[in-house]
Amino acid sequence: DTRVEDFSPACYPGQTAALGCVGGRQDVSGSGLPNAPMWSYTLSGRYNRELENAPFDLTADVSYSYRSSVFFTYSDPNAVQPGYGLLNLNLGLQSKDGRYQVTAFARNLLDKQFVSGIVPGFLDTNATGAGYTQTITQDAFQRFGVEARVSF
Repeated sequence: DTRVEDFSPACYPGQTAALGCVGGRQDVSGSGLPNAPMWSYTLSGRYNRELENAPFDLTADVSYSYRSSVFFTYSDPNAVQPGYGLLNLNLGLQSKDGRYQVTAFARNLLDKQFVSGIVPGFLDTNATGAGYTQTITQDAFQRFGVEARVSF
């Protein structure tokens, strides 16, 4: 948990005096820092199965990561990412000597859509003339694939 001791940044677009904007500044003392979730955690597990009479062994990995909601700019209700969790899965075959590996993977298996940033911007405008730009990474999309590795 993070907290601001004493800071007065510029107001967010559309912020009024009733919402704490005085003289173009807002007092965010006591609030949390931007992009700092109160909670984040990862649970993961790995299973290896030796396959007798085969040149490869079976591997399986699963992970679940969670991140609680965050503000991307100080106190701006238009720049909030709600909490979300991501489930990832790997199933593969690995040579006994570890040199070769082929893995099928699923990322964001539950297909949770999220953004990695929201900032006031000029690319989008709403009725007040103040718009927001969202940043989206590939992790925000469900993906499936196969990966092959060779170690030298």
